[in-house]
Amino acid sequence: MTGTISQIQRFSTEDGTGIRTTVFFKGCPLKCPWCHNPETIANEPQILSSTAECIHCGNCVTACPESAHSMCGNVHIYDAGTCRNASECQQCVNVCPVGANRLCGRIVEAWEIADEILKDKRYYETSGGGVTLSGGEPLFQIAFCVELASLCYERGIPVLLDTSGAAKREHLEMVIPFLSDCFIDLKSPDPVAYRNIIGFPLEQIRANMEILANSGVNTTVRIPVIPGFNDDYVSAAGMAEIIKDSGLSRVNLLPFHRFGSAKYQELGYEYLYANVEPPKSERMLELQNVYRKHEIMVV
Repeated sequence: MTGTISQIQRFSTEDGTGIRTTVFFKGCPLKCPWCHNPETIANEPQILSSTAECIHCGNCVTACPESAHSMCGNVHIYDAGTCRNASECQQCVNVCPVGANRLCGRIVEAWEIADEILKDKRYYETSGGGVTLSGGEPLFQIAFCVELASLCYERGIPVLLDTSGAAKREHLEMVIPFLSDCFIDLKSPDPVAYRNIIGFPLEQIRANMEILANSGVNTTVRIPVIPGFNDDYVSAAGMAEIIKDSGLSRVNLLPFHRFGSAKYQELGYEYLYANVEPPKSERMLELQNVYRKHEIMVV
């Protein structure tokens, strides 16, 4: 079984307890305009082209058969929409002397990734860690996700699924038997905002939260705190009620940041949140108190 991933991050400490290996799947059905991993939205491998690293040699302009690269004076321009078959071509990557053009994404077999994950098993055992399946949306590649999760489970490696919840009920149920932990996203209590801005029905997110609550999998709801979108008290109270109604009881608030902004430029995407400031620590503390008042544990 093969799948497409953007990268494997070893010795990760931000994606669950202990020392972990995080596998970033490519492909996501959502369209969150603040996404900090835009390179994982598309399912196929892509070229990332860094203007900051470019030395304006023009090699990629000559080499690209699709004319996706061009020069305007000393400014390198990359048109991602013109690039086709990036994983097979890679001409711009091959001729760039400084690595300003790079391929993001590779097609791999589940057993191959499982073998790589297994190399750090002793670190998982001593730290209480394991493997985290992240993305993108791992359930977007359900067959690959299930096979990789089952291979890790069979080898005694704890599996954490980091999901947006944007998946069919039956797909989530397919992977649950192999999970020790799960992070599931919640972004708004407003069904209209979910549909129009995020691109998925809130009702399905809520249904999947309930499935996890009844599954026995150790589950935490993760909420990205986005200024101007869901950082107000009404939104926080609404999401607290959704969490409580689902049967879950833990929340992790993740303050918005712009660390992924350079990747938008490298992909040739427009980043709508380039000028949005991260929430202040005072606001984060106030929002945490909203969840505590609704008897939701903040972790």
